[in-house]
Amino acid sequence: MAENRFSRWAIGGLIITNMILIFVIAGKDRTVVIAPPEIKSQVEISRASANEGYLEAWTLSLAMLLGNITPGNAPTVKGNLEPFLAPEIFADVTVNIDRAVNELTHSRITLKFEPLKVVFEPGSGKWYVTGYRTQTGPADDGRREQATYEMQWEIRNFRPVLTRIQHYTGKPRTEKELDRLTVDQERAERRARDQQGR
Repeated sequence: MAENRFSRWAIGGLIITNMILIFVIAGKDRTVVIAPPEIKSQVEISRASANEGYLEAWTLSLAMLLGNITPGNAPTVKGNLEPFLAPEIFADVTVNIDRAVNELTHSRITLKFEPLKVVFEPGSGKWYVTGYRTQTGPADDGRREQATYEMQWEIRNFRPVLTRIQHYTGKPRTEKELDRLTVDQERAERRARDQQGR
């Protein structure tokens, strides 16, 4: 009888622990771990997040795609970029891409981008790919300038979604760089006011 009583309590305890385990497993977000050959480190992706290695690879890949456009591959570049665009930026980005594609095709310009480094800014969640862009065409002699692609990502349902993308000439506009530019501008305005007052 004592053994039967102990067995009943043990079975009851096992049922309770199994139920708790089922609730914990059902409530836990699944994490997928992959290590593809083109990414340097192991990658972890869950329903709403991913580690930096994964997002760095996508940032560099899209910067290379956008930075190396010719009149011939421009429609392909647009088609490959569209699935990554968040609905809230889709219309604006596609209009800008169409405008750039038309300009490239009309002017027969080819863009070549050589990335130098990828920078992540944790405070803003922005990724920057900076390097040198060369523009060639009938009227250009291979003009080379520093250029930066700026992106922000979200993981939605295990997929990377681009929520911000910007391209500009010059160094990455990190928060530190923007603060420095603001201070420089204020100094220049102060100097101009001082010279006017004299």
